[in-house]
Amino acid sequence: MKTLQNDTLKAMYLDLKCSFLKSKRRTQDYMKIKQALKLFHGQENYNCAQAIFKTFQNEFNTPEYVINDARRKGGGRAENGYCGALYAGQQLLIGKPQLKKLYSAFEQKGGSRRCREIKMAGKLSCKKCVVLAASVVEESLP
Repeated sequence: MKTLQNDTLKAMYLDLKCSFLKSKRRTQDYMKIKQALKLFHGQENYNCAQAIFKTFQNEFNTPEYVINDARRKGGGRAENGYCGALYAGQQLLIGKPQLKKLYSAFEQKGGSRRCREIKMAGKLSCKKCVVLAASVVEESLP
């Protein structure tokens, strides 16, 4: 079972790397994606927004209450009906040029920024939304 999960994770990562992340990836990039996926519906049962906030908590000095409050942002309940992973990434990237890249990536790969529309289009699973948001946010780090 664990091998299947690792193979699936590797396949998702390679798919994203090849399709829209043109810059060279570092090993630590993969670790952030892996961390976000482990948090998403993992032991702590974080939703998509919480998984992104928690993954980058140290890098963005995100207080624990923000992560807890994000429980209400998953499943399309974020402002404008946005995907929770996108919402969390947006909050972390405010004022950074990568914010446009985040929006563009979701529109290109998911067909929308809105959770319901992404799900209806069937282009991205929730896990892939977490991977996508984590990838773009990670690129913003020095």
